[in-house]
Formats: sequence, C-alpha cells, structure tokens
Amino acid sequence: MKRITSFFENPTTVLESIVKTVETMGPLGYVYFAAVYTVLEILAVPAIPLTASAGYLFGVKAGTLVVLLSASVAAAISFLLGRTFFRAPIEKLLEEYPRFKRLDKAIEKDG
Repeated sequence: MKRITSFFENPTTVLESIVKTVETMGPLGYVYFAAVYTVLEILAVPAIPLTASAGYLFGVKAGTLVVLLSASVAAAISFLLGRTFFRAPIEKLLEEYPRFKRLDKAIEKDG
C-alpha cells in the first residue's frame, strides 16, 4: 500500500523500484509485474510508462504478452466493479444529470 500512495507523489522512483524488484525475481517477475500492472490500471494510472517498462524488462514479445494479459484482467475487473459495487452510486449521480441518464437508458435498451 505504501508503494501505491507514494506512486502518486513520485511515480518515476516507484517505477524504478518495481523494475529493480522484477529484474531480481526471475520468472516470478512476470507474475509480480502483471499484478502491479493490473492494480495500477484499475486505479486508472496511465499505461504508457508501465507498457514501456514491460518492453524494457521482458523484451518485445514477452512484454507485449504480459501487458495484453494484465490489461485484459484489469479491464474485466474494472467492468465488474462498475456493474456491481459502483452501480448504485452512479445511478444516484445520474439523477443529477438527466442527459447522462437518458444516455444510460439508451445504452441499456440497445446495447
């Protein structure tokens, strides 16, 4: 948790720390990096530095694979959070903005 808090204060230092940790972990570095990438993507941290770090750490092919898998997992988790836990607060917020409420209804009806 300390890393996530300090990430917003100084992202470069935290990313360098993650890179050093991943380099020393061997094959478990892939799993560690994927977990960090997934969490940061769920928190809406910009992906460009993370994606570039994956390419630097693992090479183009393996880095692309790690990023694609991690981003897909993060998108699925974000979608589930939005459809379950955050749905009620969003519906309350839509009451204040009728235009967005109409848009939500149209998407609900037509997909």
